[in-house]
Amino acid sequence: MYKEINLLDLGYDKNGVKESSLLNWSSVNNEITGQDITSGTLTIGNNSDDVAKFGKDGLSIGAEDFDDAPFNVDYEGNFKATSATISGSITGSELHIPDENTTANSLHIETDGDTFWG
Repeated sequence: MYKEINLLDLGYDKNGVKESSLLNWSSVNNEITGQDITSGTLTIGNNSDDVAKFGKDGLSIGAEDFDDAPFNVDYEGNFKATSATISGSITGSELHIPDENTTANSLHIETDGDTFWG
């Protein structure tokens, strides 16, 4: 005694792919559609070094943990990158290399244009 089951009734499409109730991928239009994600974390990728995450801290790429990622941007617009190539101008209020603490080899440029070492 077998019961006949229609795969379409179980949420599968005609190609045998199960559609998510949250997000649906269209290979024809190359788009994701569905409900808004209002909580939790959206993770793209499947191992710790090949992952992009949108979560409570912001966007991170390259590691499971936000703080360990070589690239991250928080919701205030602060970002960390291990390397950057920038074309065009950079506008900022101050520049401190390597940090704001005064060390013997540090370079500082202040808002009024004053520049000093140390």
